[in-house]
Amino acid sequence: MFKKILIFLVIVIFCSGCYEVDENSPQFFPFTKWQSKDKSITLYISDDQIGYGSINIDDKNIDVYFDFYNGLRMWGSHYSEYFKEGTPITIEDWEMDCSEGEFTATVIDTTYFEIGEEIVFELVEEKIDESEIPYPEKTGDGSMS
Repeated sequence: MFKKILIFLVIVIFCSGCYEVDENSPQFFPFTKWQSKDKSITLYISDDQIGYGSINIDDKNIDVYFDFYNGLRMWGSHYSEYFKEGTPITIEDWEMDCSEGEFTATVIDTTYFEIGEEIVFELVEEKIDESEIPYPEKTGDGSMS
């Protein structure tokens, strides 16, 4: 019996560290707008903890959607560009270090940036209207375009 309890405790302790969420993470601030300090990346947070926005690189605007599972993971919002065998391809994967009204994203896997690059974001608008969130349009087949 002692061995079973010990194994259970080890599993609980191990799993409790698997996915730690910072209370200052943007996902907990629905209907907000965040922007990189250089204003090249804009993120809008919806009420379902999903984000939408854009990256502007070399005067090219790239629409993205993202979630906050174990950091910040972005996909292209145009599935036709970033879809492979039914699964959207991650175009950006960043670790996050959050503080009140700000977070720093460190690039760990990327299409558009340098691995190890740090990008600082600031909360620029609280309580935006939902109509400002650039949700991708759904197509007839259920995907987004």
